[in-house]
Amino acid sequence: MSMVFPPSNATGLFGYSNEQKSGAEFAALYDLVDVTLPELKNHLQAAILIKTPGPAKWSILNVAQQEMLHLSLAGNILCAIGGEPKLYSLNPPDSENHPKFPSYPDKMFYQETPLNLRGATKANIRTFLDLERPSILKDIDQVAEALDTYGSIGTFYWAVGEALKFSRSSMGDPRLFCGDVEKQLQYGDGSWYNDEMVVVKDLNSALKALDIIIDQGEGSQREPPVRATGSLDPPAPFGVKSQFEIFEDIYKGPPLDYYEVFENPKTESFKTSDPDIYKVKQQWLLTYWLQVLLVGDAAFCYLLQTVETLWKRKEKIKRMHLVNNNLHNIMLYVLRPLSTFLLSKTVKRKAKPTDQKETEMHFNLFFNYYPFAKTGKLAKLKELTRAAVEAFPNDKILPEVKEAVDALEDVGDQ
Repeated sequence: MSMVFPPSNATGLFGYSNEQKSGAEFAALYDLVDVTLPELKNHLQAAILIKTPGPAKWSILNVAQQEMLHLSLAGNILCAIGGEPKLYSLNPPDSENHPKFPSYPDKMFYQETPLNLRGATKANIRTFLDLERPSILKDIDQVAEALDTYGSIGTFYWAVGEALKFSRSSMGDPRLFCGDVEKQLQYGDGSWYNDEMVVVKDLNSALKALDIIIDQGEGSQREPPVRATGSLDPPAPFGVKSQFEIFEDIYKGPPLDYYEVFENPKTESFKTSDPDIYKVKQQWLLTYWLQVLLVGDAAFCYLLQTVETLWKRKEKIKRMHLVNNNLHNIMLYVLRPLSTFLLSKTVKRKAKPTDQKETEMHFNLFFNYYPFAKTGKLAKLKELTRAAVEAFPNDKILPEVKEAVDALEDVGDQ
């Protein structure tokens, strides 16, 4: 992911001209949204794959929901300073002009914490724990370092706040926060259910947004919020705890019962029908399952493009339509049932070459990049969904997915 800045002759952030904004402080703002999307995908995958509903599953889902908020707040900050957040690009992922679309395996921060898309293993929970671990390395000199030098997500966001303070001191609020506030995600358009979705207008509101991200991730000494009388919002399963504390409790607890899935899967591998990757006796089955995986990839990428569109539209009614027709429908009635369908598909293989017994491996959403053409993205998603329904004519889930896709709003060409 990346952001598109104002014209090159405009005065940039941190007092630099745009020609000078190759400094490390600017690099931090380029990475502002990049940090959150990989975490969101990892948390969703881990929660989905836990077999038994319970505190651990719901807590990780709650964390994933918070990551959606953090992604939105990061985007709002970028919008506020005149940037255009990008979550998806028509350029392929290996292109220099492509925003950093999450792919696995990957590493994050200077200690190279490994990122893998897999189930709720102890090792994966430990990774989540390490990424949110409170850091004591909050030295002002770190503001001038690139993302990989930060020891935790909280430290990175803290550094962004320090950089904004520095810029405001030389530029002032009006010049620094020059974006259109009506294009930001906010409570009024239905994109979030309370005032934690901060509309960033100045330095104070930007720091408030960053504080929410840091507090929910690493924790703070703040007083627990009191739920309003009659509120239907469920309490957090572990009480008011940070993500770090939640993952610490899960890590110290008993092992979780989760579906075994292929780690860091690639949709492209289905096109090769490599028997060493997926030991399926009936190789033709891979072709049918591929149709469903492509729908999952395309729907996830269309979801990202919908969020991008929300950062571009001003009209409240149009924004509300996008939230209801696209965001909610894709998450609840496209991706969730697709996951249910794929988890029912299994093959047997050895998890390790030295294993004596084969393990039943399940399929799930891969969340891979889908290469849409420049035009006709929604039409392509509908075409892929029709192909999936035709591949499994007796299935009851996929027709409902098709109905939800048919109801999506076209976000146009981007």
